[in-house]
Amino acid sequence: MSTDVIAETRTTVNIIADTRTGNKDKVIVVGAHLDSVLAGPGINDNGSGTATILETAIQMKKLKIQPRQQVRFAFWGAEELGLLGSEN
Repeated sequence: MSTDVIAETRTTVNIIADTRTGNKDKVIVVGAHLDSVLAGPGINDNGSGTATILETAIQMKKLKIQPRQQVRFAFWGAEELGLLGSEN
């Protein structure tokens, strides 16, 4: 049995956006990651989660929703690479 090992340094970027309104002491966080395992198909891994969060943000703005709690939209990179994205 053989194993292929990849050893490299990677840099990741996360995108986080907060609503301007809502109670900042009670933040609701919704998030998704946009990467995939090395053997995977890429964005298909969590494309639906990311699309849902983006559409939620668009509709909140379009409908002029003023949330009672602040909403934080988070998009993590490198989530599948040892949870690197969610730890930064």
